[in-house]
Amino acid sequence: MSFLHTNLNSLETIFPGFKETLSEIPGDSYEIMEARNGSPTLKKGGILLHSGHNPERESEKLISREIDSSTRYCLFLGFGLGYQVEAFHRFYPEIPFGIIEPDPALFKQALTSRDYTDLFQSGKMSLLLGSDPSAIPFFLNDVKTTKIQTCLIRSIYQTDQDSYDRLEKAVRDYIAKREINTNTHNRFNRLWISNIARNMPMLSRAPGIYHLKDRFTGYPGLLLAAGPGLNGLVPHLKELRERMLLICVDTALKPCLDAGVEPDFTILTDPQYWNTRHLDRCRLEKSLLVSDVSSYPSVFRKTRGKIFFCSTPFPLGQYLEERTEIKGKLKSGGSVATAAWDLIRQMGISDIFCGGLDLSFPDKQTHYRGSTFEERVHTLSHRFSTPETHGWHALYSGNPYRTENYRDQAVYTDQRMKIYISWFEQQMADYPRIHTGNLSDKGVKITGMPYQPPEKLMELPRCRDALDEILESLREVSVPVSPVQVKNVIFQLIEELQDLSELTNRGWEISRNIPENTVDSRTLKELETIDSKLLSSGNKEIIGFFILPLLEEFLAEASVQSSPSQSMENSRTLYRNLTESLNFQIKQLEKAKKTVFS
Repeated sequence: MSFLHTNLNSLETIFPGFKETLSEIPGDSYEIMEARNGSPTLKKGGILLHSGHNPERESEKLISREIDSSTRYCLFLGFGLGYQVEAFHRFYPEIPFGIIEPDPALFKQALTSRDYTDLFQSGKMSLLLGSDPSAIPFFLNDVKTTKIQTCLIRSIYQTDQDSYDRLEKAVRDYIAKREINTNTHNRFNRLWISNIARNMPMLSRAPGIYHLKDRFTGYPGLLLAAGPGLNGLVPHLKELRERMLLICVDTALKPCLDAGVEPDFTILTDPQYWNTRHLDRCRLEKSLLVSDVSSYPSVFRKTRGKIFFCSTPFPLGQYLEERTEIKGKLKSGGSVATAAWDLIRQMGISDIFCGGLDLSFPDKQTHYRGSTFEERVHTLSHRFSTPETHGWHALYSGNPYRTENYRDQAVYTDQRMKIYISWFEQQMADYPRIHTGNLSDKGVKITGMPYQPPEKLMELPRCRDALDEILESLREVSVPVSPVQVKNVIFQLIEELQDLSELTNRGWEISRNIPENTVDSRTLKELETIDSKLLSSGNKEIIGFFILPLLEEFLAEASVQSSPSQSMENSRTLYRNLTESLNFQIKQLEKAKKTVFS
């Protein structure tokens, strides 16, 4: 039986249909050579991918030198003949790994050269053929750990530098976004739960953004963010409002109102208290506020206008929405400006203009003049901490680097902005029919978002009367949910969480009362019963929400062999955190029941 037949049979058991997929890949001829130790090695484009002496030993040295022992998932960019992947699996047999091979033809030839049965049948492998960076998030989405490491052999990189550069960038962006989400989750999870509990009555008063879908088709829209580029645009807002729909993020609201212009839509999607301070001394009379149930409650007292909700990403809010009204999702790019752009897209607007979307620090400015950020700096500054010191920290705390603006000049941005830049560039590629122009020529150049001179917007036809007519109709939209329905959902949820709390508390008591290194079969069976009931619960998403990072690392560590005492300690920690999570949520819901619905 040939190597190809053996390898295909192994892969077919893991990826049904793989044989058919591979048959559609055109064959290519790469030079297979014999290394001095008799093992096959390979040349591509004149470059030897593995050692010509002893490829196995070379790969073992690479893995022992490059892979950190704390890694819980290794992603190999490029397969070659797989020596480096096999060496990793020998060193770390319990740790899962992924393979991305941009050249399917090379992978097809590799299958004809060696037997990979042990590797393919390890149960630890995932595989992606092709070089599309957009596939990275889907490929890594099921990886249950943040301890991800990449491995790319220099010789393999040299065969197709552009493809590997794009893949590496996509992987870095994904890992960075995931780390930010995890850190944000750790820091603010209790705040989100508290906010959602206090805002529950709004579920029967704030209709979903799905009511806004395609309501402004054919009209242009102006998105206002809070970058330094907003300064030059403010004097023209009254005139621009006559020609387009005006959508403003919370951080940019103040200069609009100071200029005597109330935006048509104000977007606020951050649950933190300090974000509500951007609305200090800002009174919204007619502006439609778009937010979600996890926002800080005081924001809803600062508007007299209509409020629309988008769907929240937090499981407690999702549970409530599924039993009341699904509000409608906005794409999450990590910034309120990304959410605002996606809202404009969903409203049917195909000509979007962005002001203050610098995503950089032109002339070393971080925000428009007079922003809440700037005023707070002056409030907090003193002799030993000057405004210049605060400005320096704002500029350099995010690992700044130089890139180009629309004038082809150097401008500073940082790693935080890089995530937003990547998000916008991806949207420009995904929605080529939507024209998005940037009005800030000193801001970072975003691929697919050309610079648009602001004065050109004055040539657009006036359409304010038609826009106002649509906006007035939206103020009449109601929610098909009564306060009584919301109240009943809360009562039901409290009962379910109390049942789960009894289970997790029982698991905690059992696990913490077990003498060290003495676990009997009866105790294990009782814990397994508890785990089974938890996993079969319809509310396991809510349980996992509060301790999501711990759950991910728990599952990752569980795949690595550990002592019985360590395994029991991990279980003990898990039960304790589950119990604390559930009790906290119950407490917040009880408060809502007593104070809001009394």
